[in-house]
Amino acid sequence: MEATGTTNPRTDTRDLLLDTAERLFAEHGIDATSLRTITSEAAANLAAVHYHFGSKDGLIQEVFARRFDPLNEDRLQRLIAREQEHGERPVPVNEIVEAFIAPALKRLRQPESRHFMKLMGRVFGDPGKMHDFIQYRFHDIARRFIEALAKALPELEHNEVLRRFKFMLGVMFIVLMDPMSQENLPDNLASSHCDLV
Repeated sequence: MEATGTTNPRTDTRDLLLDTAERLFAEHGIDATSLRTITSEAAANLAAVHYHFGSKDGLIQEVFARRFDPLNEDRLQRLIAREQEHGERPVPVNEIVEAFIAPALKRLRQPESRHFMKLMGRVFGDPGKMHDFIQYRFHDIARRFIEALAKALPELEHNEVLRRFKFMLGVMFIVLMDPMSQENLPDNLASSHCDLV
């Protein structure tokens, strides 16, 4: 039986590999970062990568899944809360935008998430082979927010709502990739009157 307060070396190695891969992917890009570089930085061996993730692709997917899934769940819960507050009335655009962007900005301010948010900006700027994986994890949340925007902006055609949603994504990823642009971000996005009108 494991003593209280001890750590599980298998879990420690897995988390260390994820943290190291996330940092190196953010700094150098996914394709430019080899498994050997990751394992060397993490003081682990290649067998540990194969044991925990199966392959480099498995490691990459887990780096994204462990951050991406809670981020999208946070977004969804915020949107649902706003929808419940407004009942049958459309959620105002600025509240929809805040529900989508605030979780990313909150994580951007957390030291443990900074590398991942930078990585997200890098990948969305040049998704490469991660495109299908990201689309799969992002599709449902994007659809929910686009539906909410369409309801809030009934005068706009669907393609225009989609264009504005993509514009919002683009601005967000510029902020994620550029530390200088993060310095004067408001704590409360709703109070800054951000919208897509």
